[in-house]
Amino acid sequence: MVQAIVLVLSSLAVLLSGAALNSVRSAANARASLDARWTASGASEAAAALIESGLADEGRLEPYQQILPWAGGTVSISIRESRNCFNLNALHDGSGEGLVSEDQVDALKRLMMASGIAEDDAQRATHSLADWIDADDSSRPDGAESLSYDNKSPPYRAANGALTSVAELYDIEGFAPALLAKISGVICVELPGQASALNVNTLTAEDWPLLHALLPDAFDDMAAFLRWQDGHGAGNTWTSVEAFRRAAGTSAGLAAPDGGIVRFATRPVRAESTLAWSGEAGPVMTVRYVITDAGRAEAGSPVEIGTRP
Repeated sequence: MVQAIVLVLSSLAVLLSGAALNSVRSAANARASLDARWTASGASEAAAALIESGLADEGRLEPYQQILPWAGGTVSISIRESRNCFNLNALHDGSGEGLVSEDQVDALKRLMMASGIAEDDAQRATHSLADWIDADDSSRPDGAESLSYDNKSPPYRAANGALTSVAELYDIEGFAPALLAKISGVICVELPGQASALNVNTLTAEDWPLLHALLPDAFDDMAAFLRWQDGHGAGNTWTSVEAFRRAAGTSAGLAAPDGGIVRFATRPVRAESTLAWSGEAGPVMTVRYVITDAGRAEAGSPVEIGTRP
């Protein structure tokens, strides 16, 4: 009997010791995760300061890399200007009432079709995204509301709000990997209700779907836009939005008013940084920044993209 009691107590001690060890490990992992988030946040702010400094000195953002001492080691911060892109959250009207901008829905469909996506597939995806963002439960033609996701495993509901990242599209009907591959280079997720911004000094031939989506009546193709720029003596060096608008007044469909589906800029409007820590294996993160008219770099949330060996 005594031996049985001793055996039970010994087993209980082992279990409690194991539970305590697991608790300590969980606490340590949570602490490490929190430390990593704070470190990433601090490094992100440091990158924002470097971006703002570069813009103040040059008015443009050249790709560069800097290594800074950080938390007992170093962090490598790589910075570059991001490409022009279509803000998917522009579909959200930003009013707080859960409404969707039909002009932006049409613009996204044009972008998809100009990227080589069939019209039926483009409508399915854009209407499903509009249903995902709007506050109601009424499905659009070819769209998808929460009822469409009930048979998923596990089931889930439409967000009924703005997107948090481009990766969220994988959960939305119509956004197959093949479709996303065709538009991944010209879409992004920024503030709800914020019109997509185009830096007219950095547009390239690859940006044609974006230009056609936002300025559908302006040009037949990207070559026509580039010829128009050359014809006005600007090349790719517009000095101000005002100068661009004055010249744009001579081209029907190009002089988009403020508050429309596009905003023009002649300086960088977004940037991104890659953060990689030295020493022990740790996450490699990327951070996107929206650059305001005042030259401030507003950081999004760090996103882990890999692990440094």
